[in-house]
Amino acid sequence: MQNNEVAPLFRKTTGALLYLSDCRKYFFAFLTLINDWTSSLIPSYLSNHRTLLALEGWNFKLSESVILTAVPAFPYLARSRSFGAVGATLTSLALLITLCLALCTQPAVAGCKRKRGDTRVSVPIFLATDRVRIIDSPSATLPASPLDVNFDFGKQIIEPINAMTYGLTRESSYCSVSDDLRPSLVKSGWYFYPADGKGTANDGAQVAEEFRPKIFEAGGFDQFCKELKAALDVAARREIVIYVHGCCIDYRGSVRQAADLASSVKAPVVAYSWGCSNGYSGSTLAYPRTQERFNNFMIDMLKAFPNEHITLVGSSIGNNILINFCLQRRPVDYGSRQINELILSRADIDDIAFKSQLEHVRQHAKKIILYVAKNDFQINLSGTLRWFFYPTQHGERAGHLRAMLYTEPSLTVLDVSPLNLGHLIPYDSIDDLLQNGGRVPKDSTSYHYVHENSNLYRVKPQRTMRERTASRLDHD
Repeated sequence: MQNNEVAPLFRKTTGALLYLSDCRKYFFAFLTLINDWTSSLIPSYLSNHRTLLALEGWNFKLSESVILTAVPAFPYLARSRSFGAVGATLTSLALLITLCLALCTQPAVAGCKRKRGDTRVSVPIFLATDRVRIIDSPSATLPASPLDVNFDFGKQIIEPINAMTYGLTRESSYCSVSDDLRPSLVKSGWYFYPADGKGTANDGAQVAEEFRPKIFEAGGFDQFCKELKAALDVAARREIVIYVHGCCIDYRGSVRQAADLASSVKAPVVAYSWGCSNGYSGSTLAYPRTQERFNNFMIDMLKAFPNEHITLVGSSIGNNILINFCLQRRPVDYGSRQINELILSRADIDDIAFKSQLEHVRQHAKKIILYVAKNDFQINLSGTLRWFFYPTQHGERAGHLRAMLYTEPSLTVLDVSPLNLGHLIPYDSIDDLLQNGGRVPKDSTSYHYVHENSNLYRVKPQRTMRERTASRLDHD
């Protein structure tokens, strides 16, 4: 063999050996990627489809335990020194099972708030978004009825930095409404579907023009405020609720959540739909990019409505946007007024950081209300992954009861563990708070509120009349 033949062979052999020695590193990177994907997709599906899957015989405690253990185990097995043929086989098997579960699921959607006897309604939702408008999409067709929406939005706009679109859209939800309240809701743009819940092309013909879907092309924010003020004048409840969604949800999903919130609070709701991705990591990159847009939007809103009751509601990772607004702006920036209620649902925030920021946050809000649970799968998984990768640095998630944030005097903490909602927003409980001026009531139609200690309240489902009667008979 000639010298000029040895050199290429040596390079190829060396390259092959280096490649084989790096296999575990690449495999670990791949498993970490799958870990991130499944940690957002599978739990969201399980949470949002709990009722449906329970009817099909799913054992949720077993399923959640298996996934909670299996997903973080992938990188650990890849790093293990004893990682050999057996380890590779077991990891591949666990990976295959998880992938099969993931491929059989659907992206997380909102809602699942329908209860027996509820009425299907179409509600107007005011829209502020930094997403790209999609022209050619399934929903971007000519509307078949005044209730249909002929616009859609996709990914987050990167440039220009102040890119925002304002409009009014409509979405269906379910709620229970008394007969005496219906006329005022119809006047504020609500439409009640027939008893069978099925829509026709004639639906919404009587809905006023100002409550039909539209994008404020010319007027932008000014036209948005004009329409919102007109809606307040005829609203069943005169207050503005601004909703900021969490991660891993598309535009339509965020509007559905806003509609579920609106059907509970029965007040004008503004959906701030920021351009998150379908994955957790992508969403953590997207929310800092929308931060300055949200800051400017909030300052403009507070200046435009200086005397109106304004409530901010955040969900999951979206609560970071609300908290960062309080850290990056001062009340003097918008007239020194305060937000009436700052409601943080399922907050995927580091509890230690949150405690250090409370002094600044409470300057912006009269009341700070935190919904927590110990059986929220997404919050549990978020905390577990941080504990696994950063065992000496991790903290609890603020949305977990274990964070014990009820010891903070400036917070009102509601434990919704008994409701078994998963990661869903307790819409009707938010309505209870707003009806009571931001204070926790003792009872409501849906829930019973038990004062545990300090600032902690446990939210329990209200017993049915049959259960109450049986309880009284037992005592008698």
